[in-house]
Amino acid sequence: MKKNKFLFILYFFVIGFIFIFVLEKIEKNEIDILSKQRLESTQIAYNSILDTYKLAAKKDFNFLMKQEKILKLLHQFKYGNNKDKNVYRGLLYRALYKDYEILKSNGIRQFHFHTHKGESLLRFHNPSNSADSLIDLRESINIANTKLKTSFGFEGGRVYPGFRYVFPIVYKEDHLGSVEFSISFDAVEKKLNSVLSSKMHMLLMNDQTTLKKVFNSKKKYFEASVLFKDYYIENSLISSLSKKYHENKLIKSLDNIIKDDKRFLSSHQKHKSFYLPILKDDRGFMVTFLAVYDTKKMFAGYIVSYMDFEDLVNIANKYDIFKALGLVLIALFVYLISIAVEHRSRTIKNKKELEKSNINLQNIIDNQKNLIIIYEDSEIITVNQKFRELFTDNSFCSSSFENMILDTNEEDYVKKVNLQDAISYKNFSKINNKMLKIYNTLLKKEQTYLININFYSGNNSFILVLTDISELINLQRIVYTQSKIAAVGEMIGNIAHQWRQPLSVITTCVTGLKFQLEYNDDFDKKGFIESFDRVNFQAKYLSKTIDDFRNFFKDDGLSSKEFKVNELIEKVFDITKDSLKANYINVQIDTPEVSIFNNDSVIVQALINIINNAKDAFLDKNISSDDRYLFISLNKKDDCIVIKVIDSAGGIDESIIDKIFDPYFTTKHQSVGTGIGLYMTHQLITKQLKGKILVKNKTYKYNNKSLKGAQFKIEIPIEI
Repeated sequence: MKKNKFLFILYFFVIGFIFIFVLEKIEKNEIDILSKQRLESTQIAYNSILDTYKLAAKKDFNFLMKQEKILKLLHQFKYGNNKDKNVYRGLLYRALYKDYEILKSNGIRQFHFHTHKGESLLRFHNPSNSADSLIDLRESINIANTKLKTSFGFEGGRVYPGFRYVFPIVYKEDHLGSVEFSISFDAVEKKLNSVLSSKMHMLLMNDQTTLKKVFNSKKKYFEASVLFKDYYIENSLISSLSKKYHENKLIKSLDNIIKDDKRFLSSHQKHKSFYLPILKDDRGFMVTFLAVYDTKKMFAGYIVSYMDFEDLVNIANKYDIFKALGLVLIALFVYLISIAVEHRSRTIKNKKELEKSNINLQNIIDNQKNLIIIYEDSEIITVNQKFRELFTDNSFCSSSFENMILDTNEEDYVKKVNLQDAISYKNFSKINNKMLKIYNTLLKKEQTYLININFYSGNNSFILVLTDISELINLQRIVYTQSKIAAVGEMIGNIAHQWRQPLSVITTCVTGLKFQLEYNDDFDKKGFIESFDRVNFQAKYLSKTIDDFRNFFKDDGLSSKEFKVNELIEKVFDITKDSLKANYINVQIDTPEVSIFNNDSVIVQALINIINNAKDAFLDKNISSDDRYLFISLNKKDDCIVIKVIDSAGGIDESIIDKIFDPYFTTKHQSVGTGIGLYMTHQLITKQLKGKILVKNKTYKYNNKSLKGAQFKIEIPIEI
């Protein structure tokens, strides 16, 4: 008893530790999923905002390039002397300073022209500073003036950092320089707040982007961050966000928590986007760090977003409850297991005593040639020697026997679950004299057995007798295979007939190509490609023909499933609509929602064949494009669905209408028709769908027009 108590305590602590460990992993994973969603939302919003500004910058640039006066000033500046250049710079400023005021109201902080050498021509945000070289300092200016390509991205500068859009200026094939539209983070933050629920967004930049690039006189625009060494934010001289940041006590307290967090320090070293969920005073917060890269794809800093994250509190409370309940359940589970183990020990002891009392019965069943299994209370208590020799190498149990059973959908065969139910509920009427497939592990092959099961010694004990009838089944399969081979042989001629016309097309194409290669040095490349496409199309058609004929002799119930016929007809229409439209065929579909259990792919193939036949009839009979109609309807009738396809192609000659489902029969010219399409359709519907197809001519009115055509009526059972 003391030993059991010690084991109970030991198991409780081991399982409890594992449970808490796994639960904390799951809790972290749930938090990570929600956190990643917040980070991804910020990334998407950020990208969308920059794309919006990119479109606006392109629009402003295009407007600028339409102003002949501005372009001439830039041209004069390029070729003028130093004295004249100052005059042109002043004229350019006066010409565009009002436009700059409008740009500023739309979030543009820097409007900056550069020379073709990458020097500053005119900073509208700082017009007194110009002529300094930027081509080595600013990658965007280098790209615009050496490669003459547009450059977009975040970048530090001599005055301000910004999200820059730099365009090369080319006037009458003369490179005059470039122009830059730069967005402040205040403008980006304003739009971020409009699409995201957050308390604040801050731009945190490294020293490479800020102090090491700006003029010495502009370093006063930046202040050190409390989170990182050598990282800076724009101060209140150029950003309205700085004041809000310093006045927000909650943000400051979150920063104090973040800077000492080990997760923060390790994540920052990777210079990639990351997030930190924080619990503070029974409130949940999410701080995301969205990595920002400059135009050289170098890490430049983070956009730090502070958000409420109430789900964090809910998740923490939920998992605290799970932990408490889990520990209680573990204690109960371990206790029940200890009782079960003790009960199992007693059961094994009783079973051994029962086996000793059944020696005589065992001797009797061991002398039988059939497989014999004896059950008591739905559990196997013994099997005969024949069973041991064939299946379990002298060891057996209920699960080992059931694992040998092979499920099949063939008629008169019992599945594993049916046998299990019959044994569990002692209802043998549905499995007696049925067949069972078993995999013989010693002979490495499948065998078929006939089931016979009956009670003995009351209603709790019964005997299952399995008689091997594998040889008989194999003989039946041989007969079936021989008949199927005969049927396949009859269709070889059909395949040859079906291939005649595609092979003729391929031969014609190849012969034509050979002739051109032998006698025409200046061959037509386009013509070659068209010939290759035709050969490839016909080759695919030949391959599909083989698949089609193979399916005619395939009666595979496993391929059936439940589906909506109306959706299937829409699928067929999607496949054929372009071809029908190209031939001016007006399709009218009336299909209420009806579901059946059958082979959907076979129905698709059958309908496509009928539709293609109707299309060919319109063309063969040269029906006016105004009178080409195809009607497809669907109805439910008793235990069947009825699909009708009616065309307006003039109908089928009454003298041949009874022959159209015969193989080889075609009303088309030999170079076009194969005589297999409707025959294939008939085979699909009757053999694989277990349905029927009828055809007749029909005269009807539509849109005050008197029309005549063929009506194909297909009836398919709702369930096979």
